Amino acid sequence: MNLKQMAYLDDLTDLPNRKALDRHIEKTFARSKRHGHCFGIMFIDLDGFKNVNDTLGHDAGDQLLIEVASRLQDNLREEDVISRIGGDEFIVIVEESSKNELENIADRIIQSSSQPYSINKAEAKVSVSVGISLYPNDGETKEILLENADRAMYYAKNNGKNRFKFYTPDLMNIDPPKEGFIEKWRNTLHNSLFN
Repeated sequence: MNLKQMAYLDDLTDLPNRKALDRHIEKTFARSKRHGHCFGIMFIDLDGFKNVNDTLGHDAGDQLLIEVASRLQDNLREEDVISRIGGDEFIVIVEESSKNELENIADRIIQSSSQPYSINKAEAKVSVSVGISLYPNDGETKEILLENADRAMYYAKNNGKNRFKFYTPDLMNIDPPKEGFIEKWRNTLHNSLFN
């Protein structure tokens, strides 16, 4: 693998990283605008990951992330793109998709991800919270769509976990209690471009 390829892959999972995802979203926007297609953004966050790190150690946590990434890929179409954006957070871009298709994909992801994992002969369990935003209904810029998917994920996480939630306008008042996701996104992209 050459250096250029490595610059666009996550070190741990070999999934596209934020920089690669950013490029892919730009192209997805261009295609969707040109052809009048919808596309979905899924923001996926693991539930219970900290507990695995705390009880089994960071190596086990890394192994778990690799396994989760593999299961996520198994439940997506070949043309869908999944990216690990840091920690235990993933983003999936589903092009030319309807709300119904996105529901089916989210269901499969939740079912698959919540099955037990065998890590170093120990059993580990996590689940996922998934937030979904749709272009163009939920926003016409990358930042707004990502923020709205993040809000929906935060709602799912705080209302039972192991579920998905589509963004709706009543979630506009939700501000996830962490460094602003978009701010973090911009900083990471800026740092990777200038380092």
